Amino acid sequence: MWYNAITVWLLRSPLHGLFSGNTMVVGYTGRKSGKTYQLPVSYIRLQESLLTISYKRRTWWRNLRNGAQVTILLQGKDLREVGGGG
Repeated sequence: MWYNAITVWLLRSPLHGLFSGNTMVVGYTGRKSGKTYQLPVSYIRLQESLLTISYKRRTWWRNLRNGAQVTILLQGKDLREVGGGG
């Protein structure tokens, strides 16, 4: 979606504070394509965990199965090589 690129740009900019209270960027590699993707997703913090949900028809989350490596941009800070869920 065209607005994802704008949202990712805003979250990487000094203006990230406008959105980063509930939106983070998840970076991952497509398991079939091998392409790198960056996707803005809403999140909530629950103790030491970050939770996000997605509509089932959106299939990006399948790339995070089996301990896939992801990067997270959270509140203006990069968290590298976080083990995926699964």
